[in-house]
Amino acid sequence: RAPELAEAWYARGLVARRDGRFNDCIKALRHSLGLDPLNTDIMLELANTLLSLGRDDEAAPLHARLVELGQDAQMHGPESEMMRGNVEAAWATVTGPNEYYASLPFQIAMASRDPRRIERALSTELWPERLRPSPDYPEHYALAEAEGLLAMGKTKAGKQRLAEIKARLDQLDNPYPGGWSSSGGYFYYPCQLPGLMGDLAGVRAAEKDYLENAPKDAWADASRRTALAVAFARAGDSARALHHLDAVAQMVGPFAYASLSTMPGLDSLREEPRFRAMKTAYERWKAERESAADNT
Repeated sequence: RAPELAEAWYARGLVARRDGRFNDCIKALRHSLGLDPLNTDIMLELANTLLSLGRDDEAAPLHARLVELGQDAQMHGPESEMMRGNVEAAWATVTGPNEYYASLPFQIAMASRDPRRIERALSTELWPERLRPSPDYPEHYALAEAEGLLAMGKTKAGKQRLAEIKARLDQLDNPYPGGWSSSGGYFYYPCQLPGLMGDLAGVRAAEKDYLENAPKDAWADASRRTALAVAFARAGDSARALHHLDAVAQMVGPFAYASLSTMPGLDSLREEPRFRAMKTAYERWKAERESAADNT
């Protein structure tokens, strides 16, 4: 009814993305941006969609344009580098708190395996008090702190934090008000706590809840299944962890390995044949793209 309405094409693109029709999403967002070429919301969603699918050569100019139009590079630069698997480049862009994605500096620090960075990422310098509370995710910072303590070798303190979190959640009628919503991994899912505690039965219960109750959202599924994979890996079920990673690779393609390769929660899977196969597929895909770019 309004073929020149950019907002309508933008909405169509987002719906297609949640439905798993990624090519339709990109076409609709491109059309929307053509109608409203200075709209940074459209530009950002298009750039992130392209990057998530490994089309970095198409996403990079859009991210550069966003900076030209005045957007803070902190809003998307660190996350983009992490999606590419560039941990050091991502950390180099961390100059302060991330207003949009509060836990991202911590996730980058964890991927670097550097205790000093982890401690700094948990400090008020990079994760200020005002960015810690969230009604739907009340244990966001506490879970990160516990995970960080474990990673820094402070096992007793980390386990104590986890026990305290579990005790608080056990008192609630609805311990996970955010559930499996489309948080994009910005907060946490119901599988994270049992995974950190090595509670395999708890991870399986969370997986059952995901399969039965998670809202349909193909775009969020990559982060949800990655979280389940990490939880199963930590709880000792590598086969189930790899099942979810296979689903991620099928959705996103070989590029998924770039970010998965940085996650400490998947370290126990590094030598598994199926994980190594993902690495091989990614390296082949990357070489083919680089060769095609050289020929162009």
